[in-house]
Amino acid sequence: MQRAANCRQPDLIVRIDRALERGRDALLALQGADGSWEGRIEVGPIAVATQLVLERCLGRLSTEDAIAGAAALGHEQLADGSFGDYPGARQGSITVTALAAAALRGVLGADGVALRAERWLAERGGFEATARAFRERGDVTALYLCAAGFLSPERLPQIPATVVLTPGLERLADGRVHAGNLMALVVLTAVTERWQSHEGSRTFSRLLAGVVRGVHRERAIQILHDWQNPSGGWNEALFSTQLMTLGLHALGVPLSDPRMSRALEWLDARKSFDDGRLLLQAIPNDIWSTAQAALALLDAGDRDSPELGRAIDHLLASQHQDPQPRANQRRRGAVRVGGWAFQRHNPTMPDCDDTGLVLAALGGYGRQCMSRPLLHAVDRGLAWLSDMQNPDGGWPAYVWNLPGKRAGAMFGPGYTVPSFDDPRRAVASFIAPPPELGDPATEGVTARVLLGLGACQVGRDDPRVCAAIDFLKTQQCQSGAFWDRWMTCYLPGTATVISGLRAVGEDMRARYVERAIDWMVGCQNDDGGFGETPAAFTDIREAGRGPSMPAVTGFVLAALVDAGLAEDPRASAAASYLLEIQGEEGLWRDAQWVNPYVPPETFYRYALPSQCTPLGALGKLRRALSPQ
Repeated sequence: MQRAANCRQPDLIVRIDRALERGRDALLALQGADGSWEGRIEVGPIAVATQLVLERCLGRLSTEDAIAGAAALGHEQLADGSFGDYPGARQGSITVTALAAAALRGVLGADGVALRAERWLAERGGFEATARAFRERGDVTALYLCAAGFLSPERLPQIPATVVLTPGLERLADGRVHAGNLMALVVLTAVTERWQSHEGSRTFSRLLAGVVRGVHRERAIQILHDWQNPSGGWNEALFSTQLMTLGLHALGVPLSDPRMSRALEWLDARKSFDDGRLLLQAIPNDIWSTAQAALALLDAGDRDSPELGRAIDHLLASQHQDPQPRANQRRRGAVRVGGWAFQRHNPTMPDCDDTGLVLAALGGYGRQCMSRPLLHAVDRGLAWLSDMQNPDGGWPAYVWNLPGKRAGAMFGPGYTVPSFDDPRRAVASFIAPPPELGDPATEGVTARVLLGLGACQVGRDDPRVCAAIDFLKTQQCQSGAFWDRWMTCYLPGTATVISGLRAVGEDMRARYVERAIDWMVGCQNDDGGFGETPAAFTDIREAGRGPSMPAVTGFVLAALVDAGLAEDPRASAAASYLLEIQGEEGLWRDAQWVNPYVPPETFYRYALPSQCTPLGALGKLRRALSPQ
């Protein structure tokens, strides 16, 4: 790694001080009354289209929602009549356009907006093309279209309920795939049976109808209910709650049933209206957002404000007390309480990513004031994380010790979901599933856990850290970069790994670390910033490439400071970029940075990191350039 000569710049320090003051004020203005932050997460037209189709199937679509939903879709339609996979997408998606066309047809009839979408879709195989997307990628759009009458269920895989609901398949899935895959199969079976034509027909269909209406129907409902949170949502996320609600409906659960009514209340609570358009909050995120904001304030030097104290209190009050589901932690005698989820009210899905970030915030704050409640929460969080570490040394998001992945990216070119047309092949896919169906340890999550461990005084010689570093070395790409499942994707991943390693005391001159730094700085744009687009998920040549983005630049700048390069001209250039694009009100814009929900197609727009990450990085740089 080439280290440049010192370039201490007093003028830069003055500019940073001004930016930090404005940035802190702007961030604090976004804080909620309960001490938390909640960033809006937008997933594009698919959210509204799905909701309109679902509610029409349920017979509860209100006129107000229908009109506002159609207005929202019209606003998102691309010039050629199609709809994109995610906010800011420049080309149309067959599945999203099909769902939007179905939603618009149900609301507007043969309206011009709907007709333009249908014409675009017809040129690409029509609604039936979504069945191919289900078979090849597991895209569930086809299930909604079946329920709405736009696609024959016979176009989808025909899996007997006896296969899906047998305890044997559950035992095969245990320890091999994420439980969400089994729930998706339950919904598929319910949908294809509920809306399948029995005319003419097949002995299998008649038999299956009887089975699903009997014992297996109750078993299917129970599988879905087991993962429903008390709030009514599934994983407190829009997509999963919409799909499971469709599943309950397909299984004949009435709207008056508490399981269904709570799900509908949860979905209704996600709605808001802006300028006559329906908006849906895709993923509540108060824990992740509050941890990010607290870390940014700590790095910016705001260590004893009452606002920061309220944020810490919110995090402490949100630590999970209920044991996580056994399917997510099968290790005998493991600690199953003490983690944090992406949001409150999600006891079924505490995760290592959030727990690592929360511990980083608590540990950083505790250096000033390690109260007894805070110390107790840290101890419980560390114990939970320790037992979630996989034998390979890495940390997963949700599920302990599922099959691991190769170095580098998942969901790459050529990835297809296993075929479920043949029950024998379906069973085989559960015996040896691809890592994409599971929750393998990943480098980004592992790095954020290291951030938490380091902040809580767990260092380089700790066995957990040693194992994690060995894992990261096996995951490093040939270029020197590290991939991130939950961010887009190589630049934030590489930067986070560097910062995580620094937090636990790793030598920043270790060869594998220097390779990562060299790759990272080689991606700098002419304006000093860094950026990356979703294209990197499917084309390694796009790794580290993209227009400059405040959040990505913040990650990289923080990593450069952590690597001891605060006085490097490349760090100064990154800082100058952030200083120049900060708004007068103190905010940074997201510059169309999106993060993966289910890559390589479903992404979401989430603006808060574009405020937190630059603020924290500039704060780190300020302290490094002129230590107090």
